[in-house]
Amino acid sequence: MPDEPKDVSSGANPSGDTPAAPTVDLSHEIAPPAAVILQDAGEATEGTFTQRAGMKLAKWVGALGAVVTLMIVGRWMWMTWCISCPNIPATTSAEQATTLISNYKALQEQALQSGRDMFDAVVVKALLPVFTSILGYIFGARSLSEGNAGAEDKAN
Repeated sequence: MPDEPKDVSSGANPSGDTPAAPTVDLSHEIAPPAAVILQDAGEATEGTFTQRAGMKLAKWVGALGAVVTLMIVGRWMWMTWCISCPNIPATTSAEQATTLISNYKALQEQALQSGRDMFDAVVVKALLPVFTSILGYIFGARSLSEGNAGAEDKAN
């Protein structure tokens, strides 16, 4: 006899032996990602003029932060490259070698500290607060306008 469809909804084993665990076919419950995205997407709105301007400003502030960060990292790399490792001749005494090594470590630390201080002053204390306040305004204004639109829909 050709393969006949088997009833798996009852959970019974077709051979009549001990009942088998029920099997569930989940293939009909899985939706493609595009359908999930389009399900709640609705109509996309462009946003108000101030929201569009805020997005442009946020892009520029973010780009400026990235450029400044790359410049600081480049400066730090250049400074550490310029500080060469001291050559310690064999005739150097132990305390002179210790002094040379401690001076080298101090120069390396100073180069690192100046980069940290510059990043802290420019990016963390100046650009990051501006960037987050712009994004906070944009998303706050969006959620407020979406909330008002939802309230108008409920009223109608």
